[in-house]
Amino acid sequence: MLGTWGVLRGVERLDPPDNPRTMDVIICSTMLLFSGIHIVILAVNLGYAVPMALVFLGIGFWASFVVGYTIIHEEGD
Repeated sequence: MLGTWGVLRGVERLDPPDNPRTMDVIICSTMLLFSGIHIVILAVNLGYAVPMALVFLGIGFWASFVVGYTIIHEEGD
């Protein structure tokens, strides 16, 4: 996760967005997604039945949120 944070900050320096909050929201939501995936992996390793349909639904929601937020805040200005 720390490596992903570093890569995203590096990308932000190479191509800064028009709205400075955009990358903060993207980084925060990406870290939350990774935390959720870590919890799912822990639950599976402990023997709990995790419905993968809900996991994929959450990932789809995350992707829609990140893309929608970026489009609205970058193109809406």
